[in-house]
Amino acid sequence: MQFLQQYLAAVLNVHLFGTSLPSGSSLAGARAAYCGTNIGAINNYMGILAGYNEAGDNGVFTPGANATAQLSKRQADIPFWDITYR
Repeated sequence: MQFLQQYLAAVLNVHLFGTSLPSGSSLAGARAAYCGTNIGAINNYMGILAGYNEAGDNGVFTPGANATAQLSKRQADIPFWDITYR
């Protein structure tokens, strides 16, 4: 689940902002790791994606700041999701 969250955030960042993943990694590689059985590859890509998603951006758009899991969790309506999708 954590991998999937990082992957979807990376997809949005790549396609919305036109940024790219670190050299030597790709969304296709992340998908291949996710669909495979190699736990090491999955964990490796999860770390790459998390670093990429939390790196922020120096662009001129707003907010242009790092994403944080803590802020996202505070903004999420967790009781709604817990009840709705059991």
